[in-house]
Amino acid sequence: MAIESQNIYKNARKSAGFTQEKASQLLNVSVDSLRDYEQSQRPVPSDVASAMCDVYQAPYLAVQHLRLTSDLGKRVVPEIQLKDLPEAVLGVLALCVVPFLRIGIQYLLYKLTDFFAAAIGDSELCGLIGGLGSAFGLLLGMVGSCALVLLISILASVAAVTA
Repeated sequence: MAIESQNIYKNARKSAGFTQEKASQLLNVSVDSLRDYEQSQRPVPSDVASAMCDVYQAPYLAVQHLRLTSDLGKRVVPEIQLKDLPEAVLGVLALCVVPFLRIGIQYLLYKLTDFFAAAIGDSELCGLIGGLGSAFGLLLGMVGSCALVLLISILASVAAVTA
């Protein structure tokens, strides 16, 4: 999402496709008041922010408004970063791929260690390392399956939203 302004209210209005005139009419505020809100000249009252959430169809704006206007909101409400859909999907996939790759590398290292332990000839050490390698192999399979299910659910959600 290309964000041209740092003002959350202006970004939400523009994302909804409203002019200031149309938005002010729908929000039942003057154009001057809306302009002042969007230029951070005046604080946005909570009832106007709530109306913006409804009119702009932007429920995330409520969270951003709480963070912006309340000390408690700043402490307990997490920051929201709006992203384009492809960027967000890649971020979620990266969250899945990184643990999969880490476990995969550990699995390969255990298998390599098992190979060298077999060359040394210590059967107890070889059995222990082989068992750990097998456990990491099972874990790798489970993480891969979960990543695949997550990918399928993301793709299905995107298809449902964009259809």
